[in-house]
Amino acid sequence: MKIYLLENEELDVIRVSLLLQELGLPEPVVFRSVAELSELDLTEVPPEALFIFDFELGDGTGSDAAKWLRSSSATAAQAGIVVLTGSFDGAVATELTRSDVDELCFKSTVNAEGLRLAIQRADRARLGRMSRLLYRTRLRSVATMLAHDLRSPLSGVLYGTEVLAEEANLSESAARVVALMHSNVQEALAMINERLRSIAVEPSRDLAMRLDHVVMSDLATELREIYALKLEARKGSIVELPSEPLVGSRDSILEILVNLVGNALKHAVARDLLITLWADRTPDGVSIYVRDNGTSSDPDRINRFLDGTDTPSGHGLLYIMELTRAMGGTLRCSGDGASHLEYCLHIPTHPEARP
Repeated sequence: MKIYLLENEELDVIRVSLLLQELGLPEPVVFRSVAELSELDLTEVPPEALFIFDFELGDGTGSDAAKWLRSSSATAAQAGIVVLTGSFDGAVATELTRSDVDELCFKSTVNAEGLRLAIQRADRARLGRMSRLLYRTRLRSVATMLAHDLRSPLSGVLYGTEVLAEEANLSESAARVVALMHSNVQEALAMINERLRSIAVEPSRDLAMRLDHVVMSDLATELREIYALKLEARKGSIVELPSEPLVGSRDSILEILVNLVGNALKHAVARDLLITLWADRTPDGVSIYVRDNGTSSDPDRINRFLDGTDTPSGHGLLYIMELTRAMGGTLRCSGDGASHLEYCLHIPTHPEARP
């Protein structure tokens, strides 16, 4: 656990540091003012961090600092926050900002045990926030997969009703049924496309902020379960090459792989489709590869989508591009399409979570 202390009184800095030392916790990173804290690069703060704020500061309050921290789009927004106050006014003001502050302690009475309990409760509150974020992520993931899976067959039905309406010699009642089908399918596709469009532009920090130890073989197993029916239909397989565990946002990585593997299955031209996954460490992070043995996709066109010089017609690439940016990474495509297509997802490894 990394601890950040915002305190402008030297004696209180010493006192809190000694209490943390008594609890076996690390020496805190100390800031003397809200202005100094605002210079902290919040992208470097791990989500399991703890912030301890004094309430009375020369250029603001601990509640102000907590509000600023919670409004961040970085991992720090999920950190535990404890406010120390020496006054009743500070306690009242802090209670009014409970949505930002996890725990309140009085300076005059706090001891090692009291601080330990406050830190423990703040960490529980942090875990609760992370669980709620993960729950929303799972719901969004399911909705996205269902939307993608439904769009292709519905597009076929839409085209079929148009052909029937134009070319078939239908009775009046049959024509009304076909027209009704066409209208309903159009409405369903419009709703699906709107859902996918909204997902593509939603802030993706709730996915990218959670850091986990990611095992490629586990991701491959999950992908095989997700696409079991399609793999069977395509006589395809997903294999993983030996790769070391990595640290990153498992949910974001899985969402990206689900999209890339789904595209490989959709556009496959190989008789026995083979999708290979692996990860390689680099000096500044990790590169994750997805390679297939032949699809009808054009890598140059895909790269124009990925670098923003062209706009894809679908929303899947927009979504995974947003996820990639949220992780501070890059996504590129190579190959000739016919014999193989290879994606490389490069993401920086979080400095506080390197294995």
